[in-house]
Amino acid sequence: PAGIASIAPQLVNDLDLEVTGPDGALHRGNETLHPGVADRLNNVEQVALQPAERGRWRVTIRAHSLRQGPAQGYALVLIGDFVEARRRPVRR
Repeated sequence: PAGIASIAPQLVNDLDLEVTGPDGALHRGNETLHPGVADRLNNVEQVALQPAERGRWRVTIRAHSLRQGPAQGYALVLIGDFVEARRRPVRR
């Protein structure tokens, strides 16, 4: 949902992107903007790894704060050289 211009921050529903590498290292969305913490300002997040280590990766979308509605839709784009990819059902 759209934020209200007079209220800061304007982010209404806050989703977090987390990517866990084969070595267990956690990469958070926009970590180059906000090192070591989750991004609480932007509704678009990315994790860019070059080169990415071979192995099994886990991508997680977490709802940090949902101020409007019981759920928040989102889109996820993965770009890379994937040998095997599997989508898990959304847990509610």
